Amino acid sequence: MKVQSRRNKLETRIVSSAATIAYQQDMWNLYANYYQVSQQSFFDRFKTNDLYALYTYGKQIVGFTGFRMKMVETEHGPCQTLYIGQTVMDSQFRGQSLLPRTCCLLFARHFLTNPRCPIYVWCDALTYKPYLLFANSLNTYFPTRHQATPPREKAIIDQLGRHYYGANYDEERGTVRKTANVISDPSATITPEHRLNPDIDFFARANPGHAEGHGLLTIARIDWNNFRFLLKKCLKKKLGLAVH
Repeated sequence: MKVQSRRNKLETRIVSSAATIAYQQDMWNLYANYYQVSQQSFFDRFKTNDLYALYTYGKQIVGFTGFRMKMVETEHGPCQTLYIGQTVMDSQFRGQSLLPRTCCLLFARHFLTNPRCPIYVWCDALTYKPYLLFANSLNTYFPTRHQATPPREKAIIDQLGRHYYGANYDEERGTVRKTANVISDPSATITPEHRLNPDIDFFARANPGHAEGHGLLTIARIDWNNFRFLLKKCLKKKLGLAVH
């Protein structure tokens, strides 16, 4: 699947993890500019992610996102979960809604192939930036400053937290303790000015270990209400899209 932005000459390709083999070194070179992780641990992530969105400008990799899919059983029946992680974007190409547009395509594909199965998108938000992706792009997401997390969403968060993070998952807070702070992007530091934004302030309070690189599990059901909200936001950007 390929999406092209005519205005910015950027392309998005959604490929399997195995299909990234020719780009992995370039992906590492970009990722290492923003995260403090070992090269081996970076390459190990390709074994756990199912899909990647590759953002290219000409032949240059300027960003990418890893996606992981897992079916979760709940008391209301099974639901599909889509993890957004291992994301990086070159600073000069940020702010163009590339990830929300990519998610729109993945959600649409899911609705067409399995319309009766609920789908939840989630992430382990190490900084306020991925949390704001939910807060700014979706109408309903959790945790949020607007309301308490409902039991169903809390149960899914806990199930994902225990499965992927084991003893490092704090069920009471819904956060993940990290053994090291891997963030090396100065723009991710929360300043007093940042905390004037109520959503960033909520993130800082919900994830008190954010300065040490701990994560806040954030989740949203992509129902018609959220999908419409996300699609409307993307269209407001007036991006010309061509899907091939």
